[in-house]
Amino acid sequence: MSAGPQSLGTIGFLGLGDMGAPIASNYARHGLDVLAHDLRSDLEARAVGWGARWSDDAAAVVQQSDVLCICLLDDTQLRALVDTERLFDAMRPTATLVVHSTITPSLMRELAECGTRRGITVVDAPVSGSHAARDEGRLTVMVAAERRHFDRLQPMWAAISAHAYRVADTPGSAQVVKLCNNMMAETNYLVALEALRIAQTFGVPESVFLQVVRTSSGDSWMIENWGSSERHMLTHPHGGINSRFSILLKDLQMAVEVGQDAGAAPLIAAVAGVAGEHVLTRRFDHITAASTERPR
Repeated sequence: MSAGPQSLGTIGFLGLGDMGAPIASNYARHGLDVLAHDLRSDLEARAVGWGARWSDDAAAVVQQSDVLCICLLDDTQLRALVDTERLFDAMRPTATLVVHSTITPSLMRELAECGTRRGITVVDAPVSGSHAARDEGRLTVMVAAERRHFDRLQPMWAAISAHAYRVADTPGSAQVVKLCNNMMAETNYLVALEALRIAQTFGVPESVFLQVVRTSSGDSWMIENWGSSERHMLTHPHGGINSRFSILLKDLQMAVEVGQDAGAAPLIAAVAGVAGEHVLTRRFDHITAASTERPR
């Protein structure tokens, strides 16, 4: 039997970004005691509106959490947090660390090893889903943890997810599943853009092309959620890191590297990763030109 929300104690949450904010808000709205922090102090009012408590100090969140959730962008941000806050030294010895970030499996395993040495349980729990799914608590959660830890955290999974899967015992495995999922999605999106471009050269409008594909064998999650990648490209707070397309290509390229390191090189995805910026540049130019041409 899973525990009730209050039995989990204080749920610390660091990182209220594009995915972190809706996850934290759903935790709070489902009766979990959420103590939140983000570098952007203007988010305090929003967090309090969800029913969360706010702290101006990340260190205080780390020290007071029974379960500490982290949802940062990538390895660089997560390593910086671990080093700056001396995370595993500051956490309570019996606390649980839940990583919602999408990071390399090697870093996830490193975090788990650090936690084990200090008696801290580390749970690998990346998420996936559309904007609507994250806001409505219908994400998919991929969890790598022992069964007892997966079951104990059921009130958290139920607050954010329609589908929570325990994929393995060992942290790092859920990151592999997430990266492979995103590799498939992002490669599919790039191929869909290429197909659309061909159709448009023959005078087929985008709306008509999508209508046909949605009832044909070319349908996919990306087609059904058409426009989600454009939102990331144009509005994601970290879309400008290195290039405006990094947020769309980072998981695809990371998955290719993980596969190569494991001796299972994904050849088609590797080509997509190399060509991706060129394909996305054409799409970016198209949608920005279309927006300036619309009558006001």
